[in-house]
Amino acid sequence: KRSDCKQIVIGLVVTREGFPISCRVFDGNTVDNTTLKRMVEDLKERFQVKRCIWVSDTGLLSEANRKLLENSGYEYILGAGNGARKDVQQAIAQTRRDADARVKDVRLWDVPMAGTGRRMVVVESEGRREKTAAILERRLQKVRGAFASLSKKVEAGKLKEELEVRVAAEKALKGSGVSCYFSHQAAEGKFCWQEDDTAVAARKADAGKYGLVTDTELAVADVLAAYRTLLAAEDAFRVLKDELDLRPLWHQSDVHVEGHVVVAMWSY
Repeated sequence: KRSDCKQIVIGLVVTREGFPISCRVFDGNTVDNTTLKRMVEDLKERFQVKRCIWVSDTGLLSEANRKLLENSGYEYILGAGNGARKDVQQAIAQTRRDADARVKDVRLWDVPMAGTGRRMVVVESEGRREKTAAILERRLQKVRGAFASLSKKVEAGKLKEELEVRVAAEKALKGSGVSCYFSHQAAEGKFCWQEDDTAVAARKADAGKYGLVTDTELAVADVLAAYRTLLAAEDAFRVLKDELDLRPLWHQSDVHVEGHVVVAMWSY
């Protein structure tokens, strides 16, 4: 929201130890999942890296990027989230059994994705379960409060038209992230709603689980260990932005912007 400052997107590839390999500067309106092609080309053509396992969070997970990585000959481990995707939901549904492995307080399941050559490693931790369940409950409470308030307005005659009531209800659900757990009915001067308690309970039971989609043959514990090397990339960005003062800084041209980023990476 600063009209006087350019926004940029930085593509950064680091080793598992955090050593920077490649850095690219993209236009500020570049979507994260479209930056991968240039970075893959850097590793294959510019640096001629023969074997690489790409590790990234959900920001790079798309069908196009998956095919790009597979066609490149590189392997991958990509974060797939905690249930918004159908394939993650299906994988989590298959974890109602003993875990295939355990690393400290983390349980791991190895779920093949039939006919794809890929598999989903489902990870569950108690700390994540509590955090995710708390976030879910806050979202549910917000909708419950909005629906309760709407019911009172309808009963008091402040909202009478069926269309008005429906619009108010949809507004309460929009962007809530929990609309699938609620149903409602509106009529002239009437509004009632229901919450799917069974579905909510099931979601809370799986709240600590998230998926990692991979085409590697690594053991599940090694998949998790490799995924956690993302911390090295996150640490690199933290140092670049904060300790090396990568931002904010005004430059006269795009070339100077790119040069500043490169110097910051060299410094790191």
